[in-house]
Amino acid sequence: MLYENRIVAFIDILGFSNIIKETAGQFGSPKNENSGISVKELFKAFYRIRYLMGVSEPSDDVPLSRKVSQFSDSIFISFKPEDEPREFNYLLGELLYLLVQHSKHQILIRGGISYGPLVHTDEIIFGPALIQAYQLESRASKSPRILLPQSELKGIRSLII
Repeated sequence: MLYENRIVAFIDILGFSNIIKETAGQFGSPKNENSGISVKELFKAFYRIRYLMGVSEPSDDVPLSRKVSQFSDSIFISFKPEDEPREFNYLLGELLYLLVQHSKHQILIRGGISYGPLVHTDEIIFGPALIQAYQLESRASKSPRILLPQSELKGIRSLII
């Protein structure tokens, strides 16, 4: 296995541990009006992400090089822009849609997008591009948003135009 140059988006749900504590408190009892997010709403949120990213119901519209992985509230999406130049615009639109739709359900997300060396299979993801996207999400993004540094955008645009 070798590194490939891939665009990677790292998405995370803000306050996820608090959401889990809250939903665990609902275990065995109906949702209280003041209790916030239910387990069912959380499940729907993950399903919306997976569906939008082409995981739940693959179709001809899903790019061949796209890989999506999830661990808890961390979602990783990557693809090779050289093979699918229009995919970057689709990804940005999908991420904007997720930000808006999830905020309607009190689920706030933030993330980072990077481009560079990455290994992303169905089971494993690692590489410098993932570290950079993670650092953008965890260090630079303090509110619900998805960051893409100007330097990354210039590099990505040169690949897709």
